[in-house]
Amino acid sequence: MNKLIYILLLTLMPAVAGFAQQNDTANVHGRQILTISGEGQQLSKAVADSLYAAEQYQTAADIYERLLADNGQSAAVCYNLGNAYYRLGMYAKAILNYERAVLLDPSDSDVRANLVLAYSKTVDKYESEGQMFYTRWFEGIKDLLSSDGWAYLGAASFIAFVLLLSLYIWGRRTVLRKVGFFGFVICFVCTIVANLCAFAQRSDILAADKGIVMIPSVTVRSTPSDTGTALFVIHEGYKVNIIDKTMKEWVEISINSDKTGWVPAGALEVI
Repeated sequence: MNKLIYILLLTLMPAVAGFAQQNDTANVHGRQILTISGEGQQLSKAVADSLYAAEQYQTAADIYERLLADNGQSAAVCYNLGNAYYRLGMYAKAILNYERAVLLDPSDSDVRANLVLAYSKTVDKYESEGQMFYTRWFEGIKDLLSSDGWAYLGAASFIAFVLLLSLYIWGRRTVLRKVGFFGFVICFVCTIVANLCAFAQRSDILAADKGIVMIPSVTVRSTPSDTGTALFVIHEGYKVNIIDKTMKEWVEISINSDKTGWVPAGALEVI
């Protein structure tokens, strides 16, 4: 019976453990930009960093933007770009890139600290929506690592699970079988949690359901038309939830789930 259970688990678990690795492969945002782009782009990033250190922030920002356009999103480059825009006093663009960096690597406390500082420079003070306690717990756990980190942890936990399960089934000494039993249970739980967190982070990245106001101010209207009733005004750098972006010229947004309306598509940039 033990051997049968072992065979079944070995058959099923690769599909579970493999998800985190598939998540990393499927992620359209290439975070490790230096690995992807090679020596030429590595030099460009080094030049941008040097220009930033020399306080040539606009030129550095232009190079960071080119790197992102050519190679896809990178938490490190988005963070540096956010810093450059912050130094230029372009707080909406700084917030946009800090938010992208947080989305790609929520475990980076420096990015979060700079994001709070950038939000303090805006007219409208953003407040996150209230969450149930269990949602806050899961979000806190999920943000401990990046999606790459969860992928590696999931793979390592699965390998440890197989080894400890083997020890439990074929171990000859009682103490070894006990170690194997408790160990493979813990590793099984870690594998599941790692895959859930990796899946949640990938979903956040692909959702593209939040945006930043990029113009000095915009009037939120009741209908997707300039003649719609004016509901309220939001200002540059404010973060909104995107409900509907199927129309070409207008986007439906919400603020803290209790205020909804339409704004011109050009007023926002998706995180």
